[in-house]
Amino acid sequence: MRAKAATKAKRPQRKRGKPAHVPTAQTVATVKAMCSCGYSHAVIARCVGISDVTLRLHYRRELDHAVEAACAHVFANLLKIATTKDDNAGVQAARYILNCRAGWRETSRI
Repeated sequence: MRAKAATKAKRPQRKRGKPAHVPTAQTVATVKAMCSCGYSHAVIARCVGISDVTLRLHYRRELDHAVEAACAHVFANLLKIATTKDDNAGVQAARYILNCRAGWRETSRI
């Protein structure tokens, strides 16, 4: 009887469930892009193929700072366009994005 117990103890234990999620450069870029566009965490998690909890666990920094980074990038492009080119369409597009995503408002005083 002890021989049977000893053979069972020697078998390696198989891990159950899905393997742990490992962020890649592609998934980080996807999360940043979708978050900066305003998608919800549930939609981003579904697109990447993980749960909401796993998304928040592995991509907290991207979720917290993606919108600010995108707005800073737009602002930098706006400065470059404003100082180097006479392209009215590019300036209007950048102003629209900053109004929508960064909370910028033009005030008019009468």
